[in-house]
Parts: sequence; structure tokens; C-alpha cells
Amino acid sequence: MASGAAKFRIKKSTGFTYDLLAALDITEAFVVTKDLDFGDPMTSKLIQRLFFEIEGRSEAPELTLLIVYRNDLETDTFGVVGPIKFGGTAKGAVTVRVPAAKYFRFHIGDTAVRKTWKLAAFEVWGETTAARAA
Repeated sequence: MASGAAKFRIKKSTGFTYDLLAALDITEAFVVTKDLDFGDPMTSKLIQRLFFEIEGRSEAPELTLLIVYRNDLETDTFGVVGPIKFGGTAKGAVTVRVPAAKYFRFHIGDTAVRKTWKLAAFEVWGETTAARAA
């Protein structure tokens, strides 16, 4: 589960509180998953649709998604799909076209770092395509 509106503050002994987001001019927050094999590293998967649900006290932000896909964790060879814009509403779905691969990594970014929100659900739908030769 990812949340937005990270608060980074420092309180001095004088009692004055500094907002580090403003002081450091931070304009983007992001979360990145590890390489996911969806329970089976021996097969290729095809991602077709993503479902999301955003909760929060602020209006739903528009998030940016990058999908990194690869077939081998031992090499640096990978592909990237995106950026894909999603959000702006509390619930929704995004149709994606990601080449079949064995491993996927999701990078979700947000430029509304001062709004309070939570990515309450993020579901990946697709199908397996072929078994990897042993």
C-alpha cells in the first residue's frame, strides 16, 4: 500500500518547525516494487489491465506509472512501458500493453506531494503465456 503526502519536518529547540518538502523543493514522491514474478518465475506473463482505488482527504491525484519488464534477473536487459497516467478519480482501471515477460517492477510516482491520499488497492490482471525452458 502506498501513501501520498509524505511529511518531513524538523523541529528546532526554539520550537520553530521547518517543512523540509518546501525547504528542499521536493516536487515528486514515488514508490517502486521489487521484481515480481506473480508466484511463478518459470512462466511468461502478459499484463492487460490495472485496477486501482485511491482514498484520502484530498482529491485523488493523477499518478504516473512506469512498468519495467524483464526475463532474466541476472542481466541488465529490460524494457520499460510508460509513463502511464492514472488516477484523478477514486476508482478506475487502466488498459496497458506490456510485452510478455517473467518479471515486472512497478514505479508509481506522484507530483502532488502535499496532498493526503492513499493507494488503497492496486490489482494487476493478465494471463500466463508460455513456460520457460528449464
